[in-house]
Amino acid sequence: MSDALTSEETISNAAARIAALRRVSGAEVVDEGIQLARENYGALVVAVLVPLLPYFGVRVWNASDGLGLWPSLFVGFLNAIWASFAGASAARVAMDALEGSLPDPVRALRIALRRGGPVVLSGLCRAILVVIGYIALFIPGLYVLSVYALIPALPVLEPGIGGWQALRRSATLTRGARRLAFGAYVAPCVFLAGVNLALSMLAARVMEPHVGRLIGALVGCSVTVALMPFIAAIQVRLYVELRMRKEAIDIEWAVASLGAGTAA
Repeated sequence: MSDALTSEETISNAAARIAALRRVSGAEVVDEGIQLARENYGALVVAVLVPLLPYFGVRVWNASDGLGLWPSLFVGFLNAIWASFAGASAARVAMDALEGSLPDPVRALRIALRRGGPVVLSGLCRAILVVIGYIALFIPGLYVLSVYALIPALPVLEPGIGGWQALRRSATLTRGARRLAFGAYVAPCVFLAGVNLALSMLAARVMEPHVGRLIGALVGCSVTVALMPFIAAIQVRLYVELRMRKEAIDIEWAVASLGAGTAA
């Protein structure tokens, strides 16, 4: 069998799987994203864990020694970069799985690194805007998350776009569907942050201060690794849902599936 034919069959299978998805509610987006993450959990954990290793190291070190204001801001800047790579690589794994391909975290990480400029730029811009929104009475930060609910995944899901284009693309796809984006993506993100904070504080309180801070940091890192794959899978399912609603991409995928099948 030729490489061209194999490629056409791969496109056909992926398009057919996406086209078979039906338009669903926000709760169903979450349910299907969770199911997707459960079925591909190992690959998603690897995709998240590798980029976040520097973040974990700094968090544990910070728990032991503590940092001043400016060093903390610099560490926060670096953390946003590592989190952007983790989110992008996990999103690529989730999209591959959704299309019926074998999830490969190594390939996903390579793609995220190749698209590093747009991934980092869009992720940093979103992080800065979210922090500003949180400072402005918290609610604006949640709105920013709803607008940019597809960041930092977009540069690896649509490789032709740059960082600024990814931000505009996310705003366009979520326009008119901000409630869906909030319920399907922002609420789980807030839940993740809340669980992380609560468990870290609990671990820190039940032990002596120095050891407690260290254990709390380790617990927080573990919670991040455990739950972030679900966030990435939900984000990918939301991306497909928004494209189906706004661009009828399910119909285009169905046509692509039939066309590739006929050519084969």
